[in-house]
Amino acid sequence: MRLPQHAHDLSAQLGPLAPERRWIIAGGAVLTLLFLGYFMFGNESSVAAMSVFHIVAFKLARTSDLPDLTARFLQLQASCQLDGRPYIRSLRGGKQTSPEKLDGGMQVVFLAEFANQQELEYYVFRDPVHEAFKKGLEDLGVESVTVLDFTDGVWPQ
Repeated sequence: MRLPQHAHDLSAQLGPLAPERRWIIAGGAVLTLLFLGYFMFGNESSVAAMSVFHIVAFKLARTSDLPDLTARFLQLQASCQLDGRPYIRSLRGGKQTSPEKLDGGMQVVFLAEFANQQELEYYVFRDPVHEAFKKGLEDLGVESVTVLDFTDGVWPQ
């Protein structure tokens, strides 16, 4: 690759750089990148930037109601909104299939992903669409619900 003429002129004016000057320039470049990264990507802790997952498993009295429950739950991703936008990053799930016989009778499991703990807490405690969904569970003969949450990569200390 050929350098532009002004780069050659600058190099000729500066002359060869002493090793200590190279370290100063490299250090300055690293600090500049860190500074830019701080302002470009936010200053929240890395834990705050990790996804938060919400696992919900259901046991119904009538298995014939499972398709209705599934449809209602999956609609939450588009229907639940915060500041005029859907905030559930992803929502997936399926029929419980573990052969270990440790499922407590749960028949269907869902996994919802949220950007942060605040959005999960809004969903759990304040979202009117989610509140209406929870009230409608009685109609479906829900016998049991298990809920677990975790932040990706955060382990017990």
